[in-house]
Amino acid sequence: MVFRMRMVWLLATGLALFLASQDVLAHPKVDAARKAYEEGEFAAALVHLDEAEADASLTEDDLVQAHWLRGASLHALRRKAPAEAAFHRLLALRPLYEPSELDASPELLGVFQDVANRWRAEHGVALGPPSVQAATMTVPVLKHVEQVAHVVAFARAVDQPAYQQFTLAVKDGTAQGVINSEELWEATAVSGALDVVVEARNARGTPLARLGSARQPLRLTVDAQQRAAALAAIQPTTPATTPPSGEEPITAPAPLEGGAPSSTEVRKGPSLRAVAWPLAGGLAGAGAAAVVVTLASAALSAGSYQGILAYPRRAGMETELPYRALLAVYVGGLGMTVVAAALALVLTTVGGVSAVGAFLLP
Repeated sequence: MVFRMRMVWLLATGLALFLASQDVLAHPKVDAARKAYEEGEFAAALVHLDEAEADASLTEDDLVQAHWLRGASLHALRRKAPAEAAFHRLLALRPLYEPSELDASPELLGVFQDVANRWRAEHGVALGPPSVQAATMTVPVLKHVEQVAHVVAFARAVDQPAYQQFTLAVKDGTAQGVINSEELWEATAVSGALDVVVEARNARGTPLARLGSARQPLRLTVDAQQRAAALAAIQPTTPATTPPSGEEPITAPAPLEGGAPSSTEVRKGPSLRAVAWPLAGGLAGAGAAAVVVTLASAALSAGSYQGILAYPRRAGMETELPYRALLAVYVGGLGMTVVAAALALVLTTVGGVSAVGAFLLP
């Protein structure tokens, strides 16, 4: 029993180390500052942050964390004005930044939220409620439109699991774009409404302002007339052929009644989502099978090792066939465990990426 527990522990430790090696490490000075902050060494944390910010290789993500740790450390030292200045620099980079409850006390979270609300009221982008005419969505940009490169709209029919993403161009203080998904508009025949989240972004793709959320979206009512207008607006138009003088223009034939497509309609292939979901499911199944193989090979290796330990000790036993068979099974099972564990990790990772892609793709 002790041996089995030790083998399970070794296997779990190896997998944990393998997973940890895949993580992208933060800047070492930012890591040192975080450790000092967590240990209550706030002055030491500030020294590490000064060194980190002097490094030209510091990434924007690292800089965001550096500003947060600086503000939190200064707040702990009761230096209110410098702490607010650090939070202002953070918000200038990430206007919608929300610290984790694991990173701060409720009191610090309240202080940061107060600073963020005042900063956003003065410097933040503001969006007006979206509206839809035919298939075109319009979102007013009420404040600081010069910061906004485009607006992203996430839309789904009510009760659908996934949102579809659409980009709205900004011009003269207004963002506009076409919700050009026939599938989406047809789904509103059942739900009678669209769930919408809109997000203003700058040229780097950083979110600046947001209306709604995935769990609490805005809801736009879609009646039968609106749905028909939207579907008509996104249908491709076939230009008329210019006839000789005195003849009627030649146009494409209308679709046949009863829903059957005419000969001129373009047949649609499967969507990217329709391909990505089965791929994700298949990879998940293969990953699960690899996990089963991992556990089975680990058990086989452990059993053979117990057999080696129990084998009678005598001169020349290393050359005996049963002993050599046990040793071969032990080594092979151990190798298979490592290979299957790595394969399970790769399959589940790729499967997860496919699932995320299926969620985001149209």
